[in-house]
Amino acid sequence: MKKILNIILLLAGATMAEESLTQRYAAAFQLETEKNNPVEAVKVYRELVEAETTGEERFAVAQAAKRLMAIYRREDLLTMEEKVEALKQTPGPADHVVETFGEPLAYTHGNTVYTKNNLPSWFTMDYPDGFSVNISDLEILRLSFTKPTHAFHGIHIGSNKKAVYAVFPPDRIEKDTNQKREDGVAYTSNKRLEFTSYQTKHGVWFYFAKDWVFRMDISDLAKLRAYTPPNGLPAKNVPLAVATKRQPQNTDLQKTESIEQIFERGRFLETAKGQTEEALGIYRRIAAAEPTSKNRTQILQALEKVEEHHLNALREESTFTEKMDRFTIPPDDRHIIDIFGAPESNEPASIRGRILTYPAGYTIRTGTTGISITFKKPVYQINDIGVGSTEEELTTAFPPKARRTRTMKGKNRIEWGVLYDLTDAPNSKWYFLNEATSFCIEDGKVSSIGIYIRH
Repeated sequence: MKKILNIILLLAGATMAEESLTQRYAAAFQLETEKNNPVEAVKVYRELVEAETTGEERFAVAQAAKRLMAIYRREDLLTMEEKVEALKQTPGPADHVVETFGEPLAYTHGNTVYTKNNLPSWFTMDYPDGFSVNISDLEILRLSFTKPTHAFHGIHIGSNKKAVYAVFPPDRIEKDTNQKREDGVAYTSNKRLEFTSYQTKHGVWFYFAKDWVFRMDISDLAKLRAYTPPNGLPAKNVPLAVATKRQPQNTDLQKTESIEQIFERGRFLETAKGQTEEALGIYRRIAAAEPTSKNRTQILQALEKVEEHHLNALREESTFTEKMDRFTIPPDDRHIIDIFGAPESNEPASIRGRILTYPAGYTIRTGTTGISITFKKPVYQINDIGVGSTEEELTTAFPPKARRTRTMKGKNRIEWGVLYDLTDAPNSKWYFLNEATSFCIEDGKVSSIGIYIRH
């Protein structure tokens, strides 16, 4: 019996040794986000960032570094004011696209070209070879293809209509009457040029000229990847995980030199000597260390170096298909949870976005153009004004430029800096200090504070 047990343990150990970094990262991320066990997740993340790897496994290491930075930075945010400021600095959807595909050729809307620091609410990121990403109100709306750079389930630019219908069978085929279109219905045209379209139920929209695909729009990447075509047709594009041996975690960092000294040595090798690979080895060791009040800054900097190295290498070395295979559209609440922690409830909003409720007395709502936070308990202050402050204290700290009356559902435009008496809510007032800050007053005291963060 003992011999059999030893064989089982040996086989289990061999399986673990062959487990890829991608698989280990996925398991750790599940531990952190779904099983609420960040302590065990951090242990795995630290092993991953110290691993020496190449190819697509770089992405798992880069993501592990990102998760460690998010966890460590959240631990550093001690006050609500610090958390709100951190939320203002979070990357937007364009940054997420750049992480995988690099900087686009241009940021455009119509015939206008914008800089990255001055983007409108709706814009397109244009890349070479007919690929573009359309973003509207903080949401990645679609990925568009006009050249055969990538195939989904074997379908690409230039595929014929019959092949599309075989892989994505329509519910029915109708003549185009320019009425409201339905998902899953393919439309035909009586026009001579035969420009038609087919919006499938699986997250992809095809445009045909005659009988050939000349454009594809991906509106739901997760749904498209989850779709299984009819039997005998091309399989899904699934990136292969390459097994990578686990690196032994370094535990002797602080025996002779401090992490601060080791980091400076790494930076000297990188900047003065140009020895980037040697410097990266040092950064990996530091990134895997346990943070303390003394070395936290250097560990965060080392994690940034590790993430940057692997992402840069992936952008330079990967084919477009490999980039598409690993690209995902993140949920719009991930960066909020990274800063504020897991909410008490997380529900979809009535139109777009989500509403996250926290037991400390505040809610966070993601919207089409930004994020709003409503505080109903004294956990946040602006110039010493918080929930419970008197109206006199509020107006002394922020003198209104005018006082007016209105109803709660009044259609007249809200003016910044005006204190409103609500005629249909006795003893209640609204004070919109500016676009980003508002106060509700009930019975002479601040009852809630609203913060709006536009992205």
